[in-house]
Amino acid sequence: EGALSGISKGCQEAPMAKFLCQTCGFQYDEEAETLIMETGLPPKTPFSEFPDTWTCPMCGSTKDGFEDTEGIGLCNRWK
Repeated sequence: EGALSGISKGCQEAPMAKFLCQTCGFQYDEEAETLIMETGLPPKTPFSEFPDTWTCPMCGSTKDGFEDTEGIGLCNRWK
């Protein structure tokens, strides 16, 4: 088993994360059931799967300008 196997196993039931733009306050909720028109992506798309070129629809900030407000985004990356 790899070093990350414990993280992966412990996070299997983790809820989806919410990410907040640190510039303007726009929030992306991975668990949203409806199409999120602001992102142009299908519902429930994990933030980690957004293209590197994606920017905040409100202010143009890059993905690096977002913070995981629930502290569980790491778990979602290992699913």
